[in-house]
Amino acid sequence: MIGVFLGLFLGKQLGITLSSYIAIKLKWAALPPDSSFIFIYIASVFAGIGFTMSLFIGFLAFPISILQNLVKMGVIAGSLSCVVMA
Repeated sequence: MIGVFLGLFLGKQLGITLSSYIAIKLKWAALPPDSSFIFIYIASVFAGIGFTMSLFIGFLAFPISILQNLVKMGVIAGSLSCVVMA
């Protein structure tokens, strides 16, 4: 449950923000005018709200219903944390 929560809450934020930062620094992408990395970070927080694929992958990874319940709780907690943070 903790791994699912951290992957959804922190993983999305770190992954999107760092990959965008690296792409901009390597000149693979350009930061839109009148924006900053704060906007990219805010978008990454909103990306953590989606939970459909997290539930799907969790159900594929854990065939036992008790573990699937823990996946559900982790996904709901991670998505709600992103909603509160946004």
